[in-house]
Amino acid sequence: MTVEQTDKRKMNLKISLKLPATIILAASISAMVAGILGYQQISSTIKSNVNDRVEIVLKNQKANLSNYIKEIEYDLHLKAKENDIRSALVEFNDAWAKLGNGQEAKLQKAYITDNPNKLGEKEKLDVAPGKNAYNDIHKKYHPQIRHFLQERGYYDIFLFNLQGDLIYTVFKELDYATNLANGKYANTGLGTVFKAGLKLSVGQTVFDDFKPYSPSHGAAASFIAEPMFDKSGKRIGVLAFQMPISNINAIMKVNGQLGKTGETIIIGADGLMRSDSEINPNDKILETKIETPTLSQSNFDKVHT
Repeated sequence: MTVEQTDKRKMNLKISLKLPATIILAASISAMVAGILGYQQISSTIKSNVNDRVEIVLKNQKANLSNYIKEIEYDLHLKAKENDIRSALVEFNDAWAKLGNGQEAKLQKAYITDNPNKLGEKEKLDVAPGKNAYNDIHKKYHPQIRHFLQERGYYDIFLFNLQGDLIYTVFKELDYATNLANGKYANTGLGTVFKAGLKLSVGQTVFDDFKPYSPSHGAAASFIAEPMFDKSGKRIGVLAFQMPISNINAIMKVNGQLGKTGETIIIGADGLMRSDSEINPNDKILETKIETPTLSQSNFDKVHT
């Protein structure tokens, strides 16, 4: 390959998703590389064909991933402006205030501890026992928000008031009803996007890269958030989504386009995987570090698209 071709290939390997850590798309083709390195006499024609195939797959995967992120942003924009979601935020916040002090303990008992559904299925409860304004609002809005989550494949959806109280979530994990401005989870990815989102203008979004998230039992979690405003333009809170790794893993599958041992994975600037391996189940997000020349810091241009 010429220097120009090499530079072109490197450019095809780079990708940024407006995340704090630059993310690139890299091809894991260990068997192909081993073959090329092991047999230097392999013809230049075969080398060229392999490289061309890799470039095409990477270009397509970059486009697929970029389009998916745009879809998430579109969903967030749409929901942040939706009248029902605006009303839900306002009504949940009013009901939250009516609960008085100790909202975290009261709501976690009602919707987590006393919830008859097993761990991981707490979202199935439409309304907790007892007559109060919060339960009435939950019964009114929870089914439709849950339906949207299931339809679009998100892990969780969050509504915050201006003080950082997490006044509603779909899945009711241990972050539910806590304060993300100064509470125990304030320094998590969700806390980060809430605080940043509170300062943004209409239509702006903020991402946080995948990190272990303790309320989700330490699983890798990434968040995206956008501020919410009422019809008069008054700021009323923040809407956030927990992004689904399963959907991203599905996008990364190449279905044999790189042979039996070829795959594409997302790698962070720290070298850690941001998607699971399709081939090796032991190579998991945030657990496996990939060391290749392509991932050297000199190759990061940090170009945002």
